[in-house]
Amino acid sequence: LLSVGVPEDQLGQVVEKFPHVLGSYTTENMKCKLDFLRSVGVREDQLGKVVLRCPQLLGSYKVDTNMAPTFRFYEKVAPEKALNSPISSPNILALSLKNRIKPRYWFYKVKGLPFLPISTMMSPKDKDFAAKVGVPLEKWIDFQRECVSGDPGPEYSKW
Repeated sequence: LLSVGVPEDQLGQVVEKFPHVLGSYTTENMKCKLDFLRSVGVREDQLGKVVLRCPQLLGSYKVDTNMAPTFRFYEKVAPEKALNSPISSPNILALSLKNRIKPRYWFYKVKGLPFLPISTMMSPKDKDFAAKVGVPLEKWIDFQRECVSGDPGPEYSKW
C-alpha cells in the first residue's frame, strides 16, 4: 500500500474501511488492479488517493468481470465523464453494473433527464435513490427488476 502512495499515517484508515485488504493482498492481485487503474487514466501520484477513497477495489472485485465492464459502460454512455470517474469516484468501479448502474442509467434515459450524476448513482440504498429522483420506492423497484431482465419498456416513460 505504501508503494502506491498511501501515506503511512493513513494505512489504518484503509484497513478500517476494508479490513479484508490485508487478506486479499497478493502481489499479482494488486498488480492486476493497479495496472487496470493506470490503464484508465489514474496517474501514479493519484493511486494512493484512489486506494484511500475505495480500498475495496484491491479486494475481491475482479477487473475483467466488474471494474472493466463498469468503466467501459461509462466510456460508452458518457465519455467526457468516464476518464475522471476512477479518480473522483472510484467507488463506481465497485458497483454492480447489472443491478445498480444500468437500471439507474436507464431510468434517467427513459425520463429524458441528463446523464446520471455519479453521486446519485452511488446512493447506497434504493430508498435514497427513489427519493432523490422523486419516484415512489415501489415503482423504482418494479423498474429496476424490469431493467435487470432486459431493457425497460416504453410504459415507464409515462411516469
